[in-house]
Amino acid sequence: MPLGCSTSLGRARGKGKATFVKRHKEVINARGYTPFPISDDAGNVPNACALGALSNTYYHNGSGAVPAFNDFVYTKKRAGEQFFLPGGVYKVNDGGSFKAITVGSGRVAGIDNCK
Repeated sequence: MPLGCSTSLGRARGKGKATFVKRHKEVINARGYTPFPISDDAGNVPNACALGALSNTYYHNGSGAVPAFNDFVYTKKRAGEQFFLPGGVYKVNDGGSFKAITVGSGRVAGIDNCK
């Protein structure tokens, strides 16, 4: 076969381009996301407040140190619904006190002060 006559090379080139562009956009759109420590899902506010360590680091698209009402929370520093934090109740530390945030569909739906 003469050099450069393989038809399979033309089809294989750029095969993953759409995936690469999508991932690149997810990274670019997430540049301003803020990392913050958070607990595992506790199921309800009293259980969340009783948890000890904030063992996970997740990201939110808000401007504060921790997510505020209606901020989106992500498990990775990537924009996209597939990276939304699963629904649940989590404990966070806003720098001076602990709070329990309720997340639904990746969005903060409620914030309660821990006592």
